[in-house]
Amino acid sequence: MSSCDLNRLFGTLASVLPTTEEIEEPYRLDRWNTPAAPLEMSSDQLVVRKSFIQRLPGCRGDYVDVIAPYHVFRQLGLLCFSVILHEQRERLVLHLANPNSVVKHLALRCTYLGPGAAGLHFTPDSFSYLPQEAEASLQTEGEGFAAPLLRLTNLIDCQEDENDWRNRDTLSIEGGRSAIAEIAEFLLNVGRTSDKVAHYIIPANSTFFATEASLWTPEQWEDLRKRLTEP
Repeated sequence: MSSCDLNRLFGTLASVLPTTEEIEEPYRLDRWNTPAAPLEMSSDQLVVRKSFIQRLPGCRGDYVDVIAPYHVFRQLGLLCFSVILHEQRERLVLHLANPNSVVKHLALRCTYLGPGAAGLHFTPDSFSYLPQEAEASLQTEGEGFAAPLLRLTNLIDCQEDENDWRNRDTLSIEGGRSAIAEIAEFLLNVGRTSDKVAHYIIPANSTFFATEASLWTPEQWEDLRKRLTEP
């Protein structure tokens, strides 16, 4: 039996979200129908593996494969929206309890960075979700801190030596309201598709040479593994 706080908190809402583009009006997500998430949660439904990707000659970047069923990606999207709609300013940690996951924690933080005076916050009232076919890669017009930022780190977010750096086991997802909302909507749309794309990509924030992520279902991941290992 699986143990997943994501499903307990967001499973019902995820199941009633529209999946077809042919709807009369967008589905409204707000703080009244989107549950507030605790600062620590756990799920055995995600597997995250880490590796490297060659970006430039002599320059490698972090790369992660995130493996989960479609409905779990949709629940992750709702978790992101929950952080925005409930103005969660502290870091939220989802502990990855699946023993096959090399990365053991997913940390989510909405930094609320954006234009305006320092310390000035705007309370988002709602998000109108209109299902769309997900692009193969997340598209964003943001740059630097205005774009989603994925980083491999450790749970205390501090590496003092090479051993700490080598043993990083936390995928940190950071960004302002708009950046986190872009990830959230992307995950909701990824969660409604059915094998039209082999896998989906959240590209690295190019300003910081940050982490790139590929999203797979278990079936897609197993198919890839078999093709790579076939003689």
